[in-house]
Order: sequence, then structure tokens, then C-alpha cells
Amino acid sequence: MGGSEYYACFGAQNAGKVPQVPKNAPKIIKAVIEAVKSGKLSSAHDLSLGGMVTGLAKMCRDVGAKVNLSEIAEMQADELLFSEAPARALLATGEPDAVMEILKDVPHIVVGKVEGTTLEIKVKDFEIFISLKEISEAYGSLTKFMMG
Repeated sequence: MGGSEYYACFGAQNAGKVPQVPKNAPKIIKAVIEAVKSGKLSSAHDLSLGGMVTGLAKMCRDVGAKVNLSEIAEMQADELLFSEAPARALLATGEPDAVMEILKDVPHIVVGKVEGTTLEIKVKDFEIFISLKEISEAYGSLTKFMMG
């Protein structure tokens, strides 16, 4: 997670290894673009600048989601939530079968559902609950900070 926002929060932005671009990155990006162009997505977000948890929060400004990441065994919780590894995206759709058909030649997994008024994220050892109000307040405070 070298170079990540997560490491920067701890003053360790120069620590760790920077994630490598996967060899199939062009194929992944082409499939995501095809899914976007299909009109079958209600939302899409890349996982740069903050990773999965940031992408989920950005997508959950108006509606909540229940996300289960506990089956993704190869990563530690902080890596899973904050990794900015390239060629990854979150896609939301009301037509999952159609979108999975578009993504059939690239790695993908369904991690949850859009629903409710809270972002709920389950990992192996714990769960996170963030209300839409908390997400909105966080964005508001960041905007105020950036505007001086």
C-alpha cells in the first residue's frame, strides 16, 4: 500500500511497496468502460485515492449499501479497505446478470447490495456502520477545510 492515502495519514507515505499494475489492466479497463457504455450501471467509481472504503462512501451519498468483504481471504482488513491498487472499480447496477456477462473475461465479485440509509461494511473481524449523515458531514468538513 506504499504511496497510499492511508499510509500518508500515518506519516508513512514512503513506506511499503507501491501496488503493481496487473498485466490484464487494459482488459479490465476496457470491460469497465463497456459496462458503463451499456447503460446498465447506476453508479461506478475507481478505487484510487482512498481505496474501497472511500469509493463506497463516495457512492453512498444518497442511498446506503450492505457490503460483505469477509470472503476475500487474501488481504488483511486495512489492505482490503484502503488499498489503491490499480485497475479496480466498484460498479452498482440493478441488472447484475447483464453486467456480470460484460465482465465475464475479467476478475470480478459481487460484494453487496445498494439499500437502506447506512453504509454497512463487513470484513472478517469487524463491521463498520456509517450513516449517510456522517458521510455528508465528512464531505462538508473536507470542503470547508479545502476552501480555507
